[in-house]
Amino acid sequence: ATGNGSPWAVAGSVGVTIKVNVDGSVSNCRIARSSGDRGIDSLMCQLTLRHVRFDPARDPSGRPVAQDVTFVPNWWRP
Repeated sequence: ATGNGSPWAVAGSVGVTIKVNVDGSVSNCRIARSSGDRGIDSLMCQLTLRHVRFDPARDPSGRPVAQDVTFVPNWWRP
């Protein structure tokens, strides 16, 4: 708890693994390291799928290829 009655922590991080598609969009979000709160983990995947874009990986010929990426975004509740 945060002291203000909310069960949500004030800040933290969640490790997420996503598939970066050939067009840079992301899909298949999975939790690689939980925040300890399933609601926060779920929200982080929702936000990642909605807002995150990458430059796709490229094969030796320069063609874009899909690739799994794991990253750990930090979050905070104002």
